[in-house]
Amino acid sequence: QTKGVFESQGLNPIGINADTQNNPRSGLVVAMVQTYARIMESLDFVPDLIIIDECHEGIFNKVMDNLPTAHVIGVTATPDPSIKFLAKYYTAIAQGPQIKTLIDEKVLVKPKAYQMLEGPTGVKTTRGDFDNQELFTFFDKTTIYDGVYKAWCDKAYMKKTIIYCVNIEHAQKTAELFGDLARVVTSKTEEN
Repeated sequence: QTKGVFESQGLNPIGINADTQNNPRSGLVVAMVQTYARIMESLDFVPDLIIIDECHEGIFNKVMDNLPTAHVIGVTATPDPSIKFLAKYYTAIAQGPQIKTLIDEKVLVKPKAYQMLEGPTGVKTTRGDFDNQELFTFFDKTTIYDGVYKAWCDKAYMKKTIIYCVNIEHAQKTAELFGDLARVVTSKTEEN
């Protein structure tokens, strides 16, 4: 997905994955952090700039520790100040535009959002995020699936609707309620 965004801007990124045979010597490289960490010592160049998505996750620290001269830009929707390593690697926070501003500027449409009255109680958090498996266990109940379907029928019947889910299995189970009306879109969905 990231590679495609760069290509849409006229750039020519080199994608590295587990199957990549030759290591790039320079240029714009897109890789999962685990793949990059595995091959970084064999690369013939040191990057000048590293852009990290979901930088609140500590899996990037090893890469940054081994590239002390690189400039780093980290992106996250959860810049939790209790995450100690953030202050080690990042010196400033740049706040993006608020959702209201984007709606006012007609970049986003105003949503009609509905949610459960009660949130997920008792679900543990790690570095500011809910534990994925515990969150799925909380929502993976017949009464909750039925409640989602009933709420859609009451508030948005036959209207275009987005339902956010915990993981792929949760998305698939939720979509089953809607039959042919639903389409599941995940990180594994190929572009048409």
